[in-house]
Amino acid sequence: MADHYETLGVPKDAAAEAIKNAYKKKAKKHHPDRAGGDSATMSAINAAYSVLGDPQKRLNYDKTGTDKVVEVDVKARNMIVGLIVSILDNNEADLPAVDIAAANVEQQITAAETNVREGLRVLKRVEKAMKRIKYKGSGANLVLLALQQRAEDIKQKRVQAELNVTVLKRALEMLSDYEYDWVPGSDIDPAFATATAIEEQMRAAWARLRR
Repeated sequence: MADHYETLGVPKDAAAEAIKNAYKKKAKKHHPDRAGGDSATMSAINAAYSVLGDPQKRLNYDKTGTDKVVEVDVKARNMIVGLIVSILDNNEADLPAVDIAAANVEQQITAAETNVREGLRVLKRVEKAMKRIKYKGSGANLVLLALQQRAEDIKQKRVQAELNVTVLKRALEMLSDYEYDWVPGSDIDPAFATATAIEEQMRAAWARLRR
């Protein structure tokens, strides 16, 4: 799929008015009723503006790189269901499934946010290298091309990581609405019905989820 910003010829931080003006200019030039106009090009221009001209659609596009609206709530619900089922399926003892799921999600959020920060640091290093490396030869600048591709890859991964953080935080919000009616020791073998032993079982359940 063509990049909508490139289609309209505007930078990704372009203001709404600049996007609107770029659309008008492109539409006037490529309208099929004009000499040299092209229907396919005009369709791409219209598609680009339909996304970038709408604040919500543009925000989604910037985050995901696609026109498809990401259903954060659906992803969060599916995540919760998967975690709860996994906890209940993999633990013989009756443990506080909601608490374990929430703790697992919190850990995933920490890891995902770390990935976002690390991606930003790497991107800055790559962009700095792109400015500092000077090419004295002729022909294609292969190093620059490689760095540009690397920068684009990092940006895409960062977008996905940020989306993952959004989904995880939404899942944590949803889990806060639930309680697991669990009485410590009530359904656990008496031999393990101590606070320390129960905590160990909870940690073991959590560890299994991390595998």
